[in-house]
Amino acid sequence: MGFLAFIVRAILFLFVFRLAGIVLRAFMGGFRQGSKPEGASRVNRHAAWPPSPEPRGQVEELVKDPVCGVHTARSSAIVGRHQGSTAYFCSEECAARADAGTA
Repeated sequence: MGFLAFIVRAILFLFVFRLAGIVLRAFMGGFRQGSKPEGASRVNRHAAWPPSPEPRGQVEELVKDPVCGVHTARSSAIVGRHQGSTAYFCSEECAARADAGTA
């Protein structure tokens, strides 16, 4: 039984040692990655500096619904009239409430 216990302990020690190595490597890799300028890699290290910003999602203007006060993207808002001027509504319900004058 003593030899079997030794083998089990040795396997457990190797497993824990390997797991600690993986965690340490990932931790140190995060520091290494964090110290590089954005977009820098071995492939493009001779590229112009500063790197050009990568295109991101298009930013849309938010408009405020005059009935409920919710902000909505202009492209998805419902266009209507409220108190004599153009207004943007978040839903058909709010547009109908503005038309009915219950806003």
